[in-house]
Amino acid sequence: IMQKAFPDFQKIRPYGKEGDAGNDGYIKNLGIYYQVYAPNVPTIKEAEAAQKLQTDFEKLKKNWDPIAEIKKYFFVYNDKNAGSTKKLEEALTFLTENNPHIEFAILTTPKLETIFLKLDADAILDLGFNIDLRKAISNAYEYLKEVELALDREIV
Repeated sequence: IMQKAFPDFQKIRPYGKEGDAGNDGYIKNLGIYYQVYAPNVPTIKEAEAAQKLQTDFEKLKKNWDPIAEIKKYFFVYNDKNAGSTKKLEEALTFLTENNPHIEFAILTTPKLETIFLKLDADAILDLGFNIDLRKAISNAYEYLKEVELALDREIV
């Protein structure tokens, strides 16, 4: 999504023991960095997410700031539409107080969806999403048939 939305976005792949050094992707000329955390059940991993936010930023600062000065840091958090957490907000506050020249933000699912929905139809298709309305209606109809069957079986 980020590569389609921002032509200058550079994805970073992990390398051996070094990993990605806290950087899943960035826009070098703007100093904007992204680090992703996507647990299957975000509510169980709240403390872990806050710790990852801080430790990954410290890795990023050490390893990437010399390459391109960090001006903005996005912690991309798969919140499953539940929103941020107190622990993440505390971690953001701590990082902001200790790095006042850097802007920090959490990029949650709704914010990522906003970026996605601004893409043109060709970009969305390139990402593997079928935006044909007839297909969407067909998929919804099939899903509703499954729900109806489950209700008939009293599975739900």
